[in-house]
Amino acid sequence: MEETYGWVGKTLWVDLSSGNMSEEPTLKYGPTYIGGRGIAARIAWERIPVGTKPLDPENLLFIFTGPLTGTTAPFSGRLTVAGLSPQVYPYEWYSYSGMGGHWGPELKYAGYDGV
Repeated sequence: MEETYGWVGKTLWVDLSSGNMSEEPTLKYGPTYIGGRGIAARIAWERIPVGTKPLDPENLLFIFTGPLTGTTAPFSGRLTVAGLSPQVYPYEWYSYSGMGGHWGPELKYAGYDGV
């Protein structure tokens, strides 16, 4: 049995232009990158083309939980929202923010580490 290190093991990919949805494994990133913020940054590095502007359709929006999200650990109801942000105009910088509440644990209970 493969160790999951607190991850569910799946990421949901949603293409808002076409309406298509697919799943990809999270475990290739989980042991190497720390938390949802680290995984989102790695996927952004791999998949957002150079020169993409914040409002371009090629920009990706990431919503990722961490390995402790949904557990009884203190402050574990957190998630990360990340992508290229227009708030740093005129530079296209990758930016992230954290959020608490029920959304992160519910995403994990639904069987996904991220969207």
